[in-house]
Amino acid sequence: MRTSKIAAFLLSTSSLVIVLPAMAQDAGVENVTVTGSRVSRQGFEAPTPTTAIGAVELEQKAALTVTDIIAEIPSLAPNQNNNNSQNIGLSTFNLRNIGATRTLVLLDGMRVQDTSPTGGFNVNVIPAQLISHIDIVTGGASAAYGSDAITGVVNVSLTPQQSGGKLDLQATGSNYGDDHALSGSFTYGHGFAGNKGQVVFAAAYYNQPHIIYEARRPWGRQGYTQFTNTKAAIAAGAPTYTIAPGGTLSLVTNGGVMVVPQKNGSATQYYQFLAGGVLAPFNQGALCGATNYCQNGDGVMTSTQPAQAPGGVLLPKAERYNFYTHVSYDLTPSIQLFGSVLYSSDTETGTNVPNYNNGDLKINTDNYYLVNSPNWNPASATALNIRNILIAGNGGTLPASFNLGRENFEDNSTVNAALTTYMRYNAGAQGTLSWLDGWSWDAHVTYTQSLYYNQSANNRIQANFFNAVDAVANPAIGSVAGVPVGQPVCRSTITSPTNGCVPINVFGPGTISQSGLNYYRGTSYVRDGDNQFNFGGNLRGDLFSTWAGPISAAIGGEYRRDSINQSSDPVSQVLGWRQASAQGFYGANEVREGYVEFVVPLTIPNFPLMQKLEVDTAGRIADYDSSGAAFVYKLGLNWTLIDDIRVRSTYSRDFRAPSVNDLYSTPLISNGTVIRDNVQTINGTTNPNFQGSPTIQTLSGGNPKLKPETAKTITAGVVLSPRFFPGFTTSIDYYNIEMGNALTTFTPQNVVDNCAAGSAVFCAGITRNAANVITVVQSSQFNAQTLKVSGVDFEASYGFSLEDVWDELEGTLAIGGLASYAEHITTTANNVTQENAGFLTGTNSLPNWRTVTSFVYNNGPLTVRLLWAYTGAGRYSPLLKTAADINPFHFDGRSVFDLSTQYQITDKIQVYGKINNLLNTDPPLIANNATLKALADSSSLYPEYDLGRVFGIGVRYTF
Repeated sequence: MRTSKIAAFLLSTSSLVIVLPAMAQDAGVENVTVTGSRVSRQGFEAPTPTTAIGAVELEQKAALTVTDIIAEIPSLAPNQNNNNSQNIGLSTFNLRNIGATRTLVLLDGMRVQDTSPTGGFNVNVIPAQLISHIDIVTGGASAAYGSDAITGVVNVSLTPQQSGGKLDLQATGSNYGDDHALSGSFTYGHGFAGNKGQVVFAAAYYNQPHIIYEARRPWGRQGYTQFTNTKAAIAAGAPTYTIAPGGTLSLVTNGGVMVVPQKNGSATQYYQFLAGGVLAPFNQGALCGATNYCQNGDGVMTSTQPAQAPGGVLLPKAERYNFYTHVSYDLTPSIQLFGSVLYSSDTETGTNVPNYNNGDLKINTDNYYLVNSPNWNPASATALNIRNILIAGNGGTLPASFNLGRENFEDNSTVNAALTTYMRYNAGAQGTLSWLDGWSWDAHVTYTQSLYYNQSANNRIQANFFNAVDAVANPAIGSVAGVPVGQPVCRSTITSPTNGCVPINVFGPGTISQSGLNYYRGTSYVRDGDNQFNFGGNLRGDLFSTWAGPISAAIGGEYRRDSINQSSDPVSQVLGWRQASAQGFYGANEVREGYVEFVVPLTIPNFPLMQKLEVDTAGRIADYDSSGAAFVYKLGLNWTLIDDIRVRSTYSRDFRAPSVNDLYSTPLISNGTVIRDNVQTINGTTNPNFQGSPTIQTLSGGNPKLKPETAKTITAGVVLSPRFFPGFTTSIDYYNIEMGNALTTFTPQNVVDNCAAGSAVFCAGITRNAANVITVVQSSQFNAQTLKVSGVDFEASYGFSLEDVWDELEGTLAIGGLASYAEHITTTANNVTQENAGFLTGTNSLPNWRTVTSFVYNNGPLTVRLLWAYTGAGRYSPLLKTAADINPFHFDGRSVFDLSTQYQITDKIQVYGKINNLLNTDPPLIANNATLKALADSSSLYPEYDLGRVFGIGVRYTF
């Protein structure tokens, strides 16, 4: 008997592994309502694939943030901007990794308002502890829900009606002595008016008090960097790029690097300014094939200088407050009134390295501090002579200027902070119509206001800085009043005496005065108010019955008005900051839309392999002020062959209307990277080693001529619940999305590549300095891209009693899994097609496989959960994908294991604990050329690797 049970168990678990390589979802725990269709009918299952995550699963995860939850859903690309000046802390739902704005987010079944001025809803304004369940619809759903649902819909439902209260407290910390996060939540529900009404109040608090840096991890202190080999090395068989430790900026120190080109064509010479302005040779290091980074040189290595330049941010400092209340009242047995208020405050803080110039800061040779430095024209014949070095390099005459590279440690790190205040007010009614055969109806009105404030402290006013650097001796004729003749003044002050310029010394470390810092350094800010007014209603029920059953219908309409009012500081208005300059603007858009949906049963009685057959069809018309009318539709099929097998399929036409920000935003300055300047080859550059610009400015903005994005989506799958395998259920669904008129902004590298391909439109957006180095790339959004995305999603669950395996064993075991296989993610722009599936870096890149598997053991008061998350192998990037491009070009897959447990001490008290990244697995070191971070897309692929092993303990008290 015992042997046969063990054999049956082994057979069943091996079958699960055969069906799925690896998957994840706590299975067989709880059923929750999902939102795959507007039709509501007993026994109806929507044909659109839907994944449901219930309250029990969420408690077992013990997630501190919604970002933590996203990491366990393979079809969602985990993401969080950790130190980006414009979107610090922004985390979004991004199905298939083709853009968060193409995934519609609903809160309690109703559309949310964007929280970011650049688009996207920050899921961190939703308190993770107050979520009752999450429904993820994967597949086009615009016919049912409207614009943005190209890849699907994520519906988050907050705390449902309840009686009594609950308190949840949790603390976490990592084995590196940081990530000391604290969270707490409180919910209470109570009936009134003889239980005809109920009120629920909830509050949550989260505090991550420290910015967590890569340099706190052993792998983050090694300075892994993407280096460019020299042309000679490449010709000898070396790859174009090499990833290795020891990255240093090739033309930057905290005292300054003097760049001296040689007019006779010999190699450029480099010198550095040490303490006191003393000149010394500068060792660039090895692997200096480009003007950005070298290996083990004298330049700044940001990963080892946490005080001034702490390198990559793994997790920003964060503090969040959330309040939610929901009231309902049964006005009559068939009419219920309801209302809710959600208030969220989210403050995120991160840092960037101090302001710097990578060998492109112009220094005039009559600079006061230069000509008064100890090495300008020293008496000693053995000392380095700046004047003679410059004359020799210029062919015998003193040049008017030269370039300097310097990181201003005096500036301190740029501190980026963002405050998002989200307020949502909702009221409505729902009920049934007895005179219409029990049809149900609902109506709601919602007003949402999202206030966003972003600031960058220690930012640099470009014009003031350049004026301050250009210091000269106060002349005898036309001198600046109040300054002795021969003392330093700004050249600009001579012609503009009241400009307030303070001259600064940039030759040597620590030489910039406080008064100079006060002159050119400041805090930029942008204020953004996003408002949405929305009202709508739905009516659903059965029209009439046929031989196969009732034909059900849903009909509804919605009006929505979105607006953005953005303002910024005076310097931003003229795009004057080094980073994060945004001008103010106002824009609004209105839409009126209506939909209808039918579910038609077509089952033929006693027909073989037709236990149940239904067709689900829907259509929607949306009329936008900005882009006109759009018609979308869906056709779905549900076919139950037998109890064990159900086939489902959908075909839909979907769309996304351009947002107010897409249409009307004014230019925004940010920092970007160009690692390969192919245009130089076209222009016949004389520098054979030049291949890129490490940091450039990008200028982007809205485009009022944008049209809606359109897509055609096909899903086809099967759901298996074999009777010979009790407790086991699995589904396999294929998806194919073909998207046209896709908006694209084009990265700086894309703009340069398209210019190199001969596009004059893109060439016109590139600005170069006197040395022909790219300094600014301009790009607005265009309907200039097509996207084709296809793959397969898997889901499985198996639950059983351990007694069925071995008589002496107690408890139950639930095994569950989700897996997502990305077959293709191809983008086409300017007749250039790029495959992004199977790669680890890039805007739309994803590894082919992402899987999560969970094992949940339950025995009375004890629950133990082991989760295995696997991120598949992949190549470096769509542009660097072979051994000739980069070494290494291929990275193996990585696994991370999380362990959590909870124990019910009494009916009212539960304690729990967790260890994320149980084995303290390090991330793959995918070096990023732009910022010396160890991971190019760490927060997109490996959110739990990066922090290392994280411990958490908590307690829940119900009353």
